[in-house]
Amino acid sequence: RRGEYQMKPTLWMGVSLEAADFTQALLRVDPEKRMTANEALQHPWLQATLPPIVRHVSASILEDLGNFAEETPLRRSFKRLMAISLDDGKLQEQREAFLVLDASHQGKILAPDLEEMLKQRLELDPDKAQDVTRALDIAGDNSVRFTDFLAATFPSTDLEDSLLQTTFRNGLKP
Repeated sequence: RRGEYQMKPTLWMGVSLEAADFTQALLRVDPEKRMTANEALQHPWLQATLPPIVRHVSASILEDLGNFAEETPLRRSFKRLMAISLDDGKLQEQREAFLVLDASHQGKILAPDLEEMLKQRLELDPDKAQDVTRALDIAGDNSVRFTDFLAATFPSTDLEDSLLQTTFRNGLKP
């Protein structure tokens, strides 16, 4: 209750100093002294143990995001319905790109971050980049959720009859 604990040497002898430091930093009772979630993600021990994440977003994914704003609202809505029905096994590239763009680690891409990426990598003018984020920001909170990102970036060539049927079945449920 008071946050007192002992790190018994017999239990911790095979644990690295960085791992022990990580654990101790998370167990501090005083929130002012405790490591934040973002600090934990950047801790050397955690960084060394995490699998490498591709820190690159392919040009094709960025182009898909840019093209999504050009589509009709009906087509964008239909793609969102399909995104909900997609098989997780086919989403690795999109998931990795989303994680790279989610710089705040909040489970969403902040619109200013995405706009900056689109301006830099695709050389979009600021108005066009803003149009893209508006088309993707369904919640109206100046961010892009994974489902909306997926709707824009999932290759339409991968659409299968079974996915279309599942989408229609899900869309027709009351």
